[in-house]
Amino acid sequence: MWADSVWRELEQNRARDATKTLALTSTMSVVYGKEQDTCMLARIQAFRSLSFDQLGHLDSAMAAMQRSFAWFRPGCDSLGLMRAYLAQTNLHINLGDFGLVDSVATIALAMWNDTWERSAVRNALLTNRAIARANKGDLPGALNGFREVLTLAQREENDQDIDDAYTNLGVVKGLMGEPDSSEFFNRAALDAARRKGNKERMGQQFGNLASLAIQRGDLHGAILLLDSALLLAEETGDLRMQVIQRFALSEVYQKLGDHATANAHLKQHLVLKDSLLNIEKVHALTEMQEKYESEKKAKEIKELQVQKLDADLQTERARRTR
Repeated sequence: MWADSVWRELEQNRARDATKTLALTSTMSVVYGKEQDTCMLARIQAFRSLSFDQLGHLDSAMAAMQRSFAWFRPGCDSLGLMRAYLAQTNLHINLGDFGLVDSVATIALAMWNDTWERSAVRNALLTNRAIARANKGDLPGALNGFREVLTLAQREENDQDIDDAYTNLGVVKGLMGEPDSSEFFNRAALDAARRKGNKERMGQQFGNLASLAIQRGDLHGAILLLDSALLLAEETGDLRMQVIQRFALSEVYQKLGDHATANAHLKQHLVLKDSLLNIEKVHALTEMQEKYESEKKAKEIKELQVQKLDADLQTERARRTR
């Protein structure tokens, strides 16, 4: 069956495109809806929630996540339920509800069965809980969480989760005032990104290392790292990172007393920031339009159902009259 093969491919592809995933799962929802396969519908909605969240469409992510929990029944694949919990923690991280992220992730992890084959979802839940604890100020708790992810990922030779754990450990060590340890983990993540040719991750690590250089007072070294991060952000078209790196460069040049260069970077920062805000506005308007069209379609279906019911009643009255 086409939908089954597409589903297997989606589950196995960690780097799936959010927009394409939404298009595919929309069609799959129709297929499994006709079969009344509520278990598959629950799993699909969890995927849709994660994809909406990735695109920043939080209202749609919330609705899909709620549908996933509503469709889940005893006897369904429990990993589908874990993915729904993951979608919930992702959503609330973006909303800043870190206490809720911690509690939801803890509930889900308590139900985890070690005999399950796939553990990428578990690593993601552990990561989200550690991120929540870091944001709540519990840096030792966050550090232990990321270390657990690293141990599990190394045991299963999961390269992507290993790289993520190195990155997160580097950030936490930096927050804890341990720059040497932070640099060690960030350089390990940078080396991994270079081996894979992942420019987005490379840019992220150059930015992290630049922050450490600034803390040490090595402003010229920071400029070299930020230039590399900016170049990679431009190559990948990552506007958000360009905004961040331009502002960082402006601040560093300001500290060096080069006000002309600082102002030039600040102007570019503001131009890019406006472009980013305009894109986000377009996304918000598109989301509102999609929501309106969906509600309009639901209303039209309801009206058709009412019309059909009215016609059936009239037919039944005519039959009785005869």
